[in-house]
Amino acid sequence: MPASLPTLKRCFCEECVEKGGTDSHGKARGVLMEARFMPAHMKRVHEEHATQYSPPVQQSAVDAVDSVAGHLFALTITDDGPDPGHGSKQQHDKQPAQGNPFR
Repeated sequence: MPASLPTLKRCFCEECVEKGGTDSHGKARGVLMEARFMPAHMKRVHEEHATQYSPPVQQSAVDAVDSVAGHLFALTITDDGPDPGHGSKQQHDKQPAQGNPFR
């Protein structure tokens, strides 16, 4: 049995349009490739596009997060806990209910 001819498709992704150029009417030609290679090609182009155009993390945002974390850490260390002379009456007012509350 003779080998079958490959099925060809034309890709019009940004990369292929750039490589293929335009025809005499100004339409993009793209690149002709075997159909079986299209999924892998599109995945590669998509991954390159995502990594190439991902916005970098701004240093000022990182500095702001570090600053807030530093302040929270300092407050945690310097916190003396609850004031024993203030709010003790509120604790006595909130006595647990007697008995089963689900009866």
